[in-house]
Amino acid sequence: MSRVTRLPIVLAKDAHAKASFVHVRSQMPVGQGGFHVGALSSLKSFRDLLRGCGQFKAADFLYAYDCGSIPKRHVLREIRRLEQEVTRPHLDLFGLSHFDLDHICGTPHLLGPNGSFSVDTIILPYVDYAERLIAFGAATSAAEEGGRRIDTFFARMAVDPVATLAELGARRIFLIRGEGEDGPLEGGGEFPDPRPDRDREREPRDSRFSVSLKSRPGKMMEETRLGTVGAAEVSAIRDADIVFNDPTYSIVWKLRPYVKRADASAIALFKSLIEVALGWPRGSFGRKTATTADRTLMVTQKRKAVGDAYKTAFEDKNLTSMSLYSGPFEPETLDAIGLNPSLGFHQLTKVGWLGTGDAHLKEGEDIDAFEEFYSADIDHTTTFVFPHHGSINNTDDMRLISHAENWVAAADPVHDWEHPHYLLRVAVADREARFRHVRSPVGTAFRETFILTHRSEIELLP
Repeated sequence: MSRVTRLPIVLAKDAHAKASFVHVRSQMPVGQGGFHVGALSSLKSFRDLLRGCGQFKAADFLYAYDCGSIPKRHVLREIRRLEQEVTRPHLDLFGLSHFDLDHICGTPHLLGPNGSFSVDTIILPYVDYAERLIAFGAATSAAEEGGRRIDTFFARMAVDPVATLAELGARRIFLIRGEGEDGPLEGGGEFPDPRPDRDREREPRDSRFSVSLKSRPGKMMEETRLGTVGAAEVSAIRDADIVFNDPTYSIVWKLRPYVKRADASAIALFKSLIEVALGWPRGSFGRKTATTADRTLMVTQKRKAVGDAYKTAFEDKNLTSMSLYSGPFEPETLDAIGLNPSLGFHQLTKVGWLGTGDAHLKEGEDIDAFEEFYSADIDHTTTFVFPHHGSINNTDDMRLISHAENWVAAADPVHDWEHPHYLLRVAVADREARFRHVRSPVGTAFRETFILTHRSEIELLP
């Protein structure tokens, strides 16, 4: 952590100086699932310092990544607790890492007309018809084993995720395309109003922050405007950072998403198994699932066939998943103090957070691709969230990514899956770092608080 020897004065030196700000984030205690919340708030006085540190209620910008748990009651409790803590029930940005039930089931309770929060921007990985049905098959298989039911929201997400999310009131939806993923996007009929030349207002509702897309280093950003669904403008993007800033540019923060597609051979096998099970002609999967009505039939009357095909084709393979880095857009211009937990001196402004959803980071080529994508961010990462609840099938304990001070696994050990795996605990201990096991009890939440100050504006208390 880049440190100063004494606490920087948070009052700006003059009216044009850039203010210091606080970043608070928490891995919420939902047990077997995912729910991460982050906030940014500017500091103009010592009262702001006391008001904002360690809390979400002072947030000028609030975002979340995933919202789900098994059982669902844990995430519902945390949504209620978050609602009580904030002053303004509005999420500037909400991201979904992937379509597993334990990462998504709380979404309609968090957002929209029946939820606690309004939302401006939603980001999620782009998945085609096959992968939507594969995700539904995974949920069906798990539900059968656990004696649970699949709720209507999840079934609708499998049929048409954009329309389902648009109903939650988002103004903008970004579909994140995977690295090296070329070719046309499925779902053209789901976007009835392309309006390719329409000038879109980039200012978020209910926020004093602006949101923009910027090319990540060394790449040319791609944005394909797909049209409007309800009130939401929908785009597919690749190689883009989502950057938000306040009017004075005192706070400029980025979210950098990375999508790793599911195994192509497993997807092809899933399609073939469905064709055989339903008596479809070989190679007809795409045509048969191209309409909303046919996909609805798949998640209502053909659930068993979908679930069985998933179990055969995927076994322990992962679905397409979106990782997300959160940190300052220009960390080299900032100094930082870690208040909770307290962190020692570091030559970098090291306050970044890296969530990995269900990313597959076990094989060397997958780790290489991940590290190349986040090469500018890994050294600035102080907190790394293990993929898939700390499963040893998703992480190589001999090759941990980054030199983070905190390693997080969100899991409740109520099964035989060994989440989180003891070898990962050992690997973290060998690095003299902290392992944080976030479970369902409220006291296991992992909350972090940082004060960040612009180097050109710093003044020290006498």
